[in-house]
Amino acid sequence: MVTTTLKNTESNFQTLLIDIELALFNVEKYGKINVFYDGRPIQNTSFGQRCTAAIVALVMLGNTPIIIDEPEAHLDSNLIAKYLVELVKTVKKNRQIIFATHNANFVVNGDSELIHILSMSDSKVTNSSETSIENMVYREQLLSLEGGTDAFKKREKKYFPQVVMG
Repeated sequence: MVTTTLKNTESNFQTLLIDIELALFNVEKYGKINVFYDGRPIQNTSFGQRCTAAIVALVMLGNTPIIIDEPEAHLDSNLIAKYLVELVKTVKKNRQIIFATHNANFVVNGDSELIHILSMSDSKVTNSSETSIENMVYREQLLSLEGGTDAFKKREKKYFPQVVMG
């Protein structure tokens, strides 16, 4: 229970609201956190929507490096392009994010600083090539990712609106 004596000021009122919010999210005391997706309890949403909520929480919470294998699995491509890419661009300023992905939207429109392209040789040896979005040597491999051409067109339209990619 929160007991605080406050004078009637806006800052004290905001402090009280924060205290109440913290008390409501006391997992140790109440044993659960209520999660909503588009105003509905998470348990009443589709599997893809639950996956979306999980990845958003994973990316947003914390400040330590995070590694996620195939974050695009079970997610709508439109959601990735319109929301998650922007979230990653915001969060990566304060947290290292590493994705193992086949989705060009994360790589290209997420403004990746360093890309490792993994390939397997005929002798079953994994090779890694380091590159960046700007490096034309690996452009074909980046274009072969899921949504690659569309991701590059979107990026080009953003940075060079007067040029149209053929």
